[in-house]
Amino acid sequence: MMIAFAWFRRVLATLASTSAVLLLILPTVATADDSRSGCADLTGLRLPDATVSVAESVPAGQYIAPDGRTMPVPAFCRVRGVAKPVPDSTIGFEVWLPQRGWNDRLVMFGNGGYSSAIDFGSMGRLLSAGYVTVGTDTGHTGDDPDVFMQGAANPEIIVDWGHRAVHESIVNAKRVVKAFTGAKPSYSYFVGCSTGGQQALMEAQRYPNDFDGIVAGAPGNNRISLNAGFLWQYLNNHEAGDDSRPVIPASKLRLLTAAAVRQCRGHDGGSATDGFLTDPTRCSFDPGRLRCAMDDRPSCLTDTQVRAARKMYAGARDPRTGRQVYPGWPVGSEAPVVDASGGVLSGWSKYWGTTEPARANFWRYWVFGDRNWNWWNFDYHRDLRFARAKLGSIIDATDPDLRLPGLPL
Repeated sequence: MMIAFAWFRRVLATLASTSAVLLLILPTVATADDSRSGCADLTGLRLPDATVSVAESVPAGQYIAPDGRTMPVPAFCRVRGVAKPVPDSTIGFEVWLPQRGWNDRLVMFGNGGYSSAIDFGSMGRLLSAGYVTVGTDTGHTGDDPDVFMQGAANPEIIVDWGHRAVHESIVNAKRVVKAFTGAKPSYSYFVGCSTGGQQALMEAQRYPNDFDGIVAGAPGNNRISLNAGFLWQYLNNHEAGDDSRPVIPASKLRLLTAAAVRQCRGHDGGSATDGFLTDPTRCSFDPGRLRCAMDDRPSCLTDTQVRAARKMYAGARDPRTGRQVYPGWPVGSEAPVVDASGGVLSGWSKYWGTTEPARANFWRYWVFGDRNWNWWNFDYHRDLRFARAKLGSIIDATDPDLRLPGLPL
């Protein structure tokens, strides 16, 4: 996970210094005419099922973005729009257009988790490289599935998050570009990681004409199975019915990682001096190597902890069919990785949850519509089938067929 996010940051840096990084390329043709507007003229611009609520000229210099962060920017036109493609759908989107030096390209950035936060930092960086930049709030406000608790009465909010918001935002962003510059972008790109990677693959599968290039980093595209994987880790790291404490405390995760790295480095495709594993699938590490000889100690694992670790490495399975539902956590990924501010970027404890499973509100509100849902009654055969029937076609981006209609293989 940490490597994937580091790669994603390199992609952004490369985009800022070159024309594009592409995984999927489709032809487009730029068309120019004399129908261009000043920035202020875009206020109130009427679009099909959308309007522009804000259009302001921002001078070059230090700019305080809508999320409060300060960043250096060139002179640009900031446009805030709202799309309402269906009743009960309200999709906010931002389009930042360089006042000068546009490179005829557009790049849109994806979101993270269930957050409505727009990646203004990336928008500002690529704006400075000459791109029109775009982001969306995915049709809601908040950063946890509980903000969708009204989904039973308003299912459109989940459809917006699942796939419609990115599509509606980019379609309208291109219209804003045309109104401002008199031309459509020559090339349009999408870059996203995690949920942004899910959005990227959803675009490729559902709306292949929206973008010429798509970068999908660490995609959470099999969303239902992903959340089932989180749930599996929680259930197998607690005694049945006991939400008070995990079987393996977070303090012992570094013990697991250190032992796995010592055993496997140099045999995993990497160097014998590495502090990480290059290919965890080539490591046959068994946590039983750390079993306590007698009492529980900080330097060893009890029998119960060994069993829990083995189940978390194995990953979620359907008990009736034996089919893998979601991969287990890789060997070497156990210990927390923190950023400069102390925030946890990855590691098992990031995805455990505390007194309830991570993403419990996904199951509570999205799947079952029951605020009293009990995770200890979850059935990996029955309940997964129910979840996929209800939401799979809306939020899972798992179709490998990326052929465009009418085009040969």
